[in-house]
Amino acid sequence: MVRAVLADFLSVPGGLGPSFEGDAAAEAVDLALESCVESLYKVDQYLQVDREAQERIADSYRSFLADLDKAGAAAAIVAHRRRLASIVASLGGGEGRREGGRLMAKPCFFYEPLTQLSVLGLEDGAILEPILDLGCGPRASLVSFLRGRGLEAYGVDRIIEGEAAWLLRASWEEVELGAGRWGTVISHLAFSNHAIHHYLRRDGVDLAYARRYMSILSSLLPGGSFCYAPSLPFLEVHLDRGAWGVASSPVTSSPLVTASSPATAGLRSTRVTKLER
Repeated sequence: MVRAVLADFLSVPGGLGPSFEGDAAAEAVDLALESCVESLYKVDQYLQVDREAQERIADSYRSFLADLDKAGAAAAIVAHRRRLASIVASLGGGEGRREGGRLMAKPCFFYEPLTQLSVLGLEDGAILEPILDLGCGPRASLVSFLRGRGLEAYGVDRIIEGEAAWLLRASWEEVELGAGRWGTVISHLAFSNHAIHHYLRRDGVDLAYARRYMSILSSLLPGGSFCYAPSLPFLEVHLDRGAWGVASSPVTSSPLVTASSPATAGLRSTRVTKLER
């Protein structure tokens, strides 16, 4: 319905009119907001588009729809782009490599399930259930792989393609993990990548990641593990070794690690296990 109304507006002079009010307008804003946030994450995975920022983006789209009738499409688009640029700048966006004036997307790759398990050192061992993959990726390939092996596995990510009862579209900052709930929490080149990014920037978000790290550990069952790569030595050093077993090891056998890539030469994975008392 929304797409049909928008098509009518673009093809017939006279504005949106009464057909684009109420529920139709609200649906259009929701669709636009979802698409905008996904696009922002694809360009810069490290952006923190929280609820406040999302509401500001939604307000900009509401103003855009109102401006279409009042000021015309060209002026409405210019004003809307300026508002969005200001919002993104306030989130720390707009940084990075540019080509021809365009901001290039920061690399974000997805890996085969066996590669992820190899990096995390889980390919040969039993994995305590239930399992949660934090930052499972849009296709949740590792979650599907584990479930295909009969394991109780779930996934969380900001962008999820399709719907399934075991997948949750949410950010790892906001999802409720519970206490003493998970046998294994997995995060391959996801949570810890972001924690390192903000730790190096010293932007205040690093403190939130430190708190979230401890909440992840609190969500583990006795004997459960948080398995992640890359390692987080600046957080691991503070863990009570009487309560947590910390095993960090170099990643040597994964396709991610190549002799010609200095960036991956020091890649390590960590398993933090909640000790049973």
